[in-house]
Amino acid sequence: MPDYLPLKLPLVTFAGWVSREQAQIIAYLLEENRVLEEQLHGKRLRLNDEQRRRLAAKGKVLGRKLLERIATIVTPDTILRWHRRLIAMKWTFISSRRGRPGLMKEIRELLFVIDVATRAVHIAGTTPNPDAAFMAQVARNLTDSFDGFLPSKRFLIIDRDTKFTAQFRSTLRDARPEL
Repeated sequence: MPDYLPLKLPLVTFAGWVSREQAQIIAYLLEENRVLEEQLHGKRLRLNDEQRRRLAAKGKVLGRKLLERIATIVTPDTILRWHRRLIAMKWTFISSRRGRPGLMKEIRELLFVIDVATRAVHIAGTTPNPDAAFMAQVARNLTDSFDGFLPSKRFLIIDRDTKFTAQFRSTLRDARPEL
């Protein structure tokens, strides 16, 4: 095997020069970060998600020990926590929903009653802000013996929405105790 000693010396010299230049660049960037940190006067730096992602990706490669020496704007623990969250988000899969599908927001916000047997819909009232007084009037309208929706019904199902106040429920109970 031929001796490459004449090539080793220039190669080692070049590698040493590159290493010194990289060390000088790193030292400059560290000092620049310290100066910028002094400019903040102890205020917290607000990073967006993209900036956190970039710091987490670069910081994970460096490891905790090196980060302890060079990290200036956030702690190494913070950088590594961001990285763990990124990994967790990468491997989080959307599970298939079981059970009854949810209602569209537009439907959920409507205020109406439906006869399940005939699918007849009765608009109970409309308002952008249903308060207790409005809901009490809705209960009176629904239980009116002349043109109310509920006098001929045997069951009433309502959910736990806060719109159905105690006054609403008592108005229904007073008019139709069997409901």
